[in-house]
Amino acid sequence: MSAAKKAKIRLIALVVLGFVLIIAFLWVMRLPSIQIKSLAVAGNESVATDQIKQTIKPFISGSYFFIIPRSNIFFYPKDKITESLLKKYGYFSAVSLKVKNKSVLGVEVSERRASYVWCQTAKNNCWLVDWTGLLFSRAKEESVAKFFLIEGGDQEGKLFALFGRPLAENQFKKLDSLVSEIPLLLKEVSDDGFTTKLARLDSYGDIDFNIENKSGGVGNKWQIKVNLDQDRVELLSNIRTVLKNPDFIAETARDNIAYIDFRFGKKVFYKFKSQGSLNTLEAVVEDEVLEEETEEETSQPDESQSQNEIEDGDNQDGL
Repeated sequence: MSAAKKAKIRLIALVVLGFVLIIAFLWVMRLPSIQIKSLAVAGNESVATDQIKQTIKPFISGSYFFIIPRSNIFFYPKDKITESLLKKYGYFSAVSLKVKNKSVLGVEVSERRASYVWCQTAKNNCWLVDWTGLLFSRAKEESVAKFFLIEGGDQEGKLFALFGRPLAENQFKKLDSLVSEIPLLLKEVSDDGFTTKLARLDSYGDIDFNIENKSGGVGNKWQIKVNLDQDRVELLSNIRTVLKNPDFIAETARDNIAYIDFRFGKKVFYKFKSQGSLNTLEAVVEDEVLEEETEEETSQPDESQSQNEIEDGDNQDGL
């Protein structure tokens, strides 16, 4: 047999062998024993298991080019399923897929935990927020009462939406610290039961904490004004000094405080709810001094309201 014929026979044999191997491969890929027959979902609390399964099923139905089933344990679209679940369900921070027992697709999800409810305006367009400041799910009405509430603060003026961030992460960390520490400070300095469940944030980083006196009834409310970019240690020290002052405690007991403004460092401004000229009060608390002045004697941080200035610090004059 000539070399040419041997080469031709060898080529035909290789083609036939290749064809047989392809047919065998496709036959194996369609075997029921290596198809995903069921889904096992774990780790989900906020999203129903049936919802998750219904999201996955279209991805493992049908075939690639009518040949290889999408349910094949070796060729199922793992990345697309993962991407779809993460995009559709804001609660999910991570998704892991793994075939178990050759026919069960295990779906392990990790859910975000809500730290706050954040509303774009007063109880409007409200979202659950995780510890990084990410909006991950619309807040139901019962959630608004369950979590600490933040309002406003979108510095770009965009409508709040899934996976949005009203604040940059570094700014949110500052807000998170204040929201965590100010209620603890109120509890520390107050026998009257000061508490706060609401902070309003404007586009300049100014925050108004709504304060309530538990023993004072519904009407006994006032505000603490701060700014995100303040030195946190100094700010908390100033708040502690003022709130522990006996004269201030007496005024809160009479429901006479409208707000206290701590945005200007050692110069602390406050306003009484009562109108008219005010007398100068003098009190010493932990070597700090409380000074009250009328509107004419102080520079005003808010031109729309008459305020009284408290200057707390060591060795102050006119106490």
